[in-house]
Amino acid sequence: MNARRLVCAILLGIGLGFGVAADARGDIVLVAGRDGVIPDIGRDEAEQLFLGRLNALRDGTPVRLHDLPPGPVRDSFYRRMIGKNAVQTRAYWSRLVFTGRARPPR
Repeated sequence: MNARRLVCAILLGIGLGFGVAADARGDIVLVAGRDGVIPDIGRDEAEQLFLGRLNALRDGTPVRLHDLPPGPVRDSFYRRMIGKNAVQTRAYWSRLVFTGRARPPR
């Protein structure tokens, strides 16, 4: 299957007890699915993906985002990645879903 047509799943994590999800500095690390071919992406591109402004990488590879379950780890991720707390993140996604512009990560 052509890598451009392969739908890639990104799992997110920030490493509070998730070993493989963060490096020693505590940086945010995005993890691709086993069949995913994801090059290094910058913070700006990752932020645009998690804000629903992009649904593909710069090279056109479609991306399907998966989210952590609700809780302090996910809240910390969104606070660090997009600068919004849990309430602001839910309100942001509610607006996008209501207007039909985007769907939040699964």
